[in-house]
Amino acid sequence: MNIVFLVRHHNDFDHALPIMDYLITKKKQKIIVYGVGEGYKNCKRHISFLKNVLSTKIIPFEEKYYSNLNRIVASIIDKRKLKNKKTSDNFLVRVVGANINRILFYFLSGSAKRLVRSLSVDSVILADFGTEGLFPYKNIIKSAKKYEIKVIAYLHGWYVFRNKNPIRLEKIRLNKAKEFINKFIFGKGHNILHYDTYMVGPETNDTHFKSVLYKQSPSPSIVMELGVPRFSYEWMERFVNNWMRKEQLQSNDDNIKVVVFISNEKFNVNKIELIDTLKELSKNKRTTLLISPHTRSGLSGLSKDDLFISRHISKLDSTELIKWADIGIVYGTSIGLQMMVENVTVVVPTYIDHNITMYKDYDACVSINSVRGLIKYIDRYPDRRDQPNPDDIKLFINNIIYGGHLNYEDMMNKFTFFVK
Repeated sequence: MNIVFLVRHHNDFDHALPIMDYLITKKKQKIIVYGVGEGYKNCKRHISFLKNVLSTKIIPFEEKYYSNLNRIVASIIDKRKLKNKKTSDNFLVRVVGANINRILFYFLSGSAKRLVRSLSVDSVILADFGTEGLFPYKNIIKSAKKYEIKVIAYLHGWYVFRNKNPIRLEKIRLNKAKEFINKFIFGKGHNILHYDTYMVGPETNDTHFKSVLYKQSPSPSIVMELGVPRFSYEWMERFVNNWMRKEQLQSNDDNIKVVVFISNEKFNVNKIELIDTLKELSKNKRTTLLISPHTRSGLSGLSKDDLFISRHISKLDSTELIKWADIGIVYGTSIGLQMMVENVTVVVPTYIDHNITMYKDYDACVSINSVRGLIKYIDRYPDRRDQPNPDDIKLFINNIIYGGHLNYEDMMNKFTFFVK
């Protein structure tokens, strides 16, 4: 039996690593890990943990399975991406470009077939969900189903919103002609192949998979809502405290240490309110402010050229910032789960995006509806009357991070169900 993982970015690597660890240390299994693209190469500590603790090297997918022709085609695709960053308004140019891309990716699909054909029929391939329409994942799913090899999706992240339209996207009903053009001319809207099983966080079926962010959701019958082991106490101790944290921030004053974790502005972010919030926190004499850019979208909605913003930007990993902080301000990001586990107060400024979060749903955070309200809260901190009830936080951690399971081992046995 071969157990194969595909990783591509920080988010999926974060969620895959505890599963890898449990398979190797508790289930005594050997695994193969392929890195897709270039993004995973920035995950230095994940790669180091994999190599030095789990004795497993990550193999570049392209290096292993690309033929010489594949490399030439991939080079052409990369050049086209750089050249065509701006979408043309010319319909004919767009049609030609879309179909050239479809032909080029067809020539690349052989690499996915080579991976699948190298595996025995009892093998398992694991990749993060949300990749069903991406190369090489869609090609791997198609080939795996042909050769009856099981493909399983693990978490890419955890959807923090209760509302199903966090980006306020207007649904547009296409007429038959436009549907035909999108499907057969631009190659959009085809029914995608799903993974055989989805191992996800609690409430995903009713939130993320029903949201505008997931176009073709899997059937609930193949979805296992298990938990979010990346943020569990056990994994935090094993990986974050003993491996990730290399630097300890020091403060020379008694100020309240506040970190604002930036999320993607597409989530209905009011940039004016966000900037006003940062300005007020920056001016407040009781606070020491740091800004943590998003792992992929960076300072989304902000400009690093703004002097007051640039002097507060931190280049440290979120794990170091959480260890340092008294308060973490979040909107549209799951990093609040880690803060709860580490006893950092989670503050959700609802006025920045007007979305409804799971944090608020469980009353596990401080919910604030204005900049003035935030500064008043800071001025009274740490008044216990303003803080979340510890029992609500405990319930949130048990229900969401541990998925209601008895313990970490119970949860991880479900995440590794495919090992008999």
